[in-house]
Amino acid sequence: MTVPAEGAPPPVIPEMNHRAGREGRLRWAIITSLCVRPLAVLIPLIVVPVFISYLGTERYGLYESIGAMAAWVVSPAGRSATC
Repeated sequence: MTVPAEGAPPPVIPEMNHRAGREGRLRWAIITSLCVRPLAVLIPLIVVPVFISYLGTERYGLYESIGAMAAWVVSPAGRSATC
């Protein structure tokens, strides 16, 4: 092991270099977010017409209504403060 010169910063140990790992994870999160957002728009554009053709408009409306009510009941915003 070599001794650093006078006034030189201490050597960087890979296990202790958390900043590089954090920057890499942030970069990966941004890239994946940019890839997923268009899919979140495209998938419903494809799936909704398929569901409507399979279920019909009335049954599809019932399906969506039940799903919305279930999401409302499960979400914290759907509960009152007195419960």
